[in-house]
Amino acid sequence: MVEFDWIFKGEEGLMFVEELAFAIDDQILKLHSIQVCIKFLWSFYFWKIFFWVFLPYIAFFIIFLTYSTIIYDGENKGFEVNYILGSLSIAYCTVIMIMEMRQILN
Repeated sequence: MVEFDWIFKGEEGLMFVEELAFAIDDQILKLHSIQVCIKFLWSFYFWKIFFWVFLPYIAFFIIFLTYSTIIYDGENKGFEVNYILGSLSIAYCTVIMIMEMRQILN
């Protein structure tokens, strides 16, 4: 039985994931042991991606569509509604820009 908890701790786990990410030869991904590791990692990260990336995007999409519909229809639901929806859209875009900048810098 192989213990996989080292993947999430310390330098060894980081080096392992970096080696997989930057591997020149894609044949390494066909190894059964590597596939098991990737499936193990996916089961750990799936819910983090779902809750921290996908659900906020769905919320942004709904807010953006609502805001766009209000503006396109010319309905003035009041300054507060326009301000709140616009502010939420800008806040989400700011968070995504920060995430992208962190990825670029890394």
